[in-house]
Amino acid sequence: MPANIIIGYNQNDFFYVKAKEDDIMPSEDACNTILTEINSPGNNWADKCSDANLHKGDNAMNCTNKELCRNKDSVGVLYNLQNNKGGVNQKYLDTKKKYNDEMLNTLNLGIGIIILGGFIYSKYI
Repeated sequence: MPANIIIGYNQNDFFYVKAKEDDIMPSEDACNTILTEINSPGNNWADKCSDANLHKGDNAMNCTNKELCRNKDSVGVLYNLQNNKGGVNQKYLDTKKKYNDEMLNTLNLGIGIIILGGFIYSKYI
């Protein structure tokens, strides 16, 4: 049984899951378009989603869609990291714990040997 457990995310922790349940999540194509626009130079998303412009026209829905798509994209990145490196991280933590336990055991035994050696030396001198 591993000593340390790496807990991944739960998909219910993310904003886009509730949007899927409420059926307001943008389609995959719409998300691809939005993410392409966000990453393009000279985009005006920061201006559209500023406090002053948020409630003008349909900016509120566009900004919500932008955040939903960014959130879903982040989930994909986390999922890939979790699947690619999760086992390695767990093995590292388990090995590190074993190493630290052995170092503590060695230190305790070394101190005990030195103290017993001192008692034996003082007994015969």
